[in-house]
Amino acid sequence: MESKPVRKRFQLLPAYSWLPLILCLVINVLSFQGTRLFTRGWYHYDISLPIDKLIPLRAEWVLIYVGCYFSWAASYWLIAREDMERSHRFFSAEIVGKLFCTAFFIFMPTIMVRPELQGDDLCTSLLRIVYASDTPDNLFPSLHCFASWMSWRGLVGCKKVPSWYRVFCFVLMFLVFASVLFTRQHLVLDIFGGIACAELGYLVSNATGAWRLFGRKKQAAAEA
Repeated sequence: MESKPVRKRFQLLPAYSWLPLILCLVINVLSFQGTRLFTRGWYHYDISLPIDKLIPLRAEWVLIYVGCYFSWAASYWLIAREDMERSHRFFSAEIVGKLFCTAFFIFMPTIMVRPELQGDDLCTSLLRIVYASDTPDNLFPSLHCFASWMSWRGLVGCKKVPSWYRVFCFVLMFLVFASVLFTRQHLVLDIFGGIACAELGYLVSNATGAWRLFGRKKQAAAEA
C-alpha cells in the first residue's frame, strides 16, 4: 500500500528568515530614531537645491507616502519566502545599507524647512499627523526611497513572485520618490542618497560574503 505524500505545513515565514528580519527591524529603529537621541542640538546641514524650492506641496501624495508601508511589508515577506540564499543576501544588503544611512544621520545630519499646512481635508489632516510625528531631520538619505529601491531590487529574479507584482513595485517606487517631494518630507538629493546606500549595501554585502553570517545550512534543511 503506497503511502500518501506528506503535505508541508504552511509557515508564515521560514525559520531561516526570522533572525535577519528581526535584526533588520531593530537596526531600522536604532538608525532612524536612535540617532536622534544624541544628534539633537547638533548642527544640521541644509542640502536643498534651487529645484527644491520649485516643488509644490500636494497633500494628496501623502496617500502614497503612507500607503507604501504595506507594499514594503509584502515585498520583504515575499523575498524572505523565496529561498534561503536570496533571503539572506537581501536582508544582509538591507542591514549593511541601513548602517551606511546611520553613518550619514550621525556625521552629516540634515534638516529642511517644511511649509505650513492649510485646510482640514482628509489628506491635509493625514499629512499634519505625519508632520507631528516625524521631525524634519534625518533626511539624507531618504529611508522611504531606500526601502522602495530595496523592495524592487530584492524582487528582481524572485521566481515565486508574480510578474505583475514586480512591475507594480517598480512603478510604485517612482511614485514614492515623487511622494517624498510633494509632501515636502524630503529634498531631491535625499532620493539619490537612499538609492546609493541601498546599492552600497548590496555591493559590500556581496563582496564580503556578509550574508553567509546568517548560516550556511543547506536550504532543504532550513525549509524543513
